[in-house]
Amino acid sequence: MSLIALACGLVVALAGPPGGVHAVAGKPLLRFVSIGAFKVTLEKTTPDRVTSILGPGKTTQGVHHALRIAYWSADEDSPVYFELDSDDGHTITRFRLTRPAPTDSSLAAPRCRAKANEIVFDQGLSLASSKQTFVARLGPPQVEDHDAVIWAHKRSWQQPASVGGTQMQTWTETYTVLGRFQGEQLVTIDAIKRTSSH
Repeated sequence: MSLIALACGLVVALAGPPGGVHAVAGKPLLRFVSIGAFKVTLEKTTPDRVTSILGPGKTTQGVHHALRIAYWSADEDSPVYFELDSDDGHTITRFRLTRPAPTDSSLAAPRCRAKANEIVFDQGLSLASSKQTFVARLGPPQVEDHDAVIWAHKRSWQQPASVGGTQMQTWTETYTVLGRFQGEQLVTIDAIKRTSSH
């Protein structure tokens, strides 16, 4: 499957980068999305908090407590479709925004109160940001394939496995951003954060 298909969200690995893409040591990428005045922070904001602020949304339940909450922006013309995913049902671990054809009936979902220009990301980025701006803020992508661009960063640290203990435990945060562009214009953005320990 092409990386373009991956960036379109046809295949998304919530646990990390898509197959064949290796995360490199680097700074955090997109840690949050603000929808109007409401800030959704990956691995912190709960699905219940999302629905209490944005409304019920279209909720789809997956396996192992995974779920997806979907909305349209409030725009009358060219609204944005977005999804907030949780891979364990406890916190949001992924967000995805796209500008699909408005006649796509498979994307039925309620409208939230925020308009597209009120949706902004970490690093001062938004749907209006160009491909060049994304590269300037996030750094060189790990993969670039025609209109699909993938960034994958990770950072690790050690801390005591228990309070007062001497045994150390290693934690790793992995950030993945998949973008699809038409020229310089952003069409789809998909951001994932996952923390694991060993």
